[in-house]
Amino acid sequence: MGQLVEVLAVDVDEVGEDSVLVGANVDSPTVGRRLAASGFEVSGWALAASGRPEAVEIALDGEALGQGIWHPREDLAAAFPEIAGATEAGFEVAVDVSRAPERAELEVAVEVEEARLPIARLQLRRYWRGELDPARPPLVSLAILDEAYDEEALAQTLASIGRQCHPATEVLVLRSSIADPATRPEWEENGIREVLGGLNGPALRNEGIRQSNGELLLFLAAGSQLAPDALPLAIEMLVRKPAASAVVDGDRGGVAAAIYRRSAFEELEGFEEGGNDCDLELAIRAERRGALFAPGILVPAGG
Repeated sequence: MGQLVEVLAVDVDEVGEDSVLVGANVDSPTVGRRLAASGFEVSGWALAASGRPEAVEIALDGEALGQGIWHPREDLAAAFPEIAGATEAGFEVAVDVSRAPERAELEVAVEVEEARLPIARLQLRRYWRGELDPARPPLVSLAILDEAYDEEALAQTLASIGRQCHPATEVLVLRSSIADPATRPEWEENGIREVLGGLNGPALRNEGIRQSNGELLLFLAAGSQLAPDALPLAIEMLVRKPAASAVVDGDRGGVAAAIYRRSAFEELEGFEEGGNDCDLELAIRAERRGALFAPGILVPAGG
């Protein structure tokens, strides 16, 4: 359950005197509820003078996201004893709003005698689990891929990480399992850990994340040098855009580095093996989940 939605408002339309409806309501969710975006459920009831409506649906920007099912509501028999079938006017609708805009308005509507009748609107805010708190610096796991065992390149990357002003980081140096484990006291003193994993890049990256603890996950190759303000700028972007899955330094031609929310990385199921460029492939999948592309924000040109 990576993406969540918060219900900001529920507005139920009043039934007019000339309406074929005699009543309708949305019972759930209520304002303030937080639910999984992939299975957003709405329940309530709607009743026409002729009985239960033919259908109920939820729509976004005029496009139906899904139709609901009807279920018994015995309490409606006492409220509307003159209407046959009143006890069958309860409804439930479940839809996927994980691709909805960050702020969205859903419309609940019923069909009566081939006429579509809106009955309510719900205002939603979509965001990722583990929403960042500006008052609490998130732990960032920096995963450095060092497949070539290039000590000079690794030292350059570690030095650039040391210049970051973000107070909460852990550093993982990812190397193939065929390498001999390194014992370096200075690494331990500075919170740097070596991770030995699979023989290929995707498996090694995934193993590194399994051993990490950060709310945010930053990937870069040994030799890359982070801009001094890389972490504060990227984190600020994610704070301002709670529905963004990542900040990617690059474009569809290539990725220099990227920082992902852990909840988004888990929903994307990590790096896929077998491709030519697993960093770019993951970034493209993340783009469908709202990733922000900002070339040069993490690794400046030539860095």
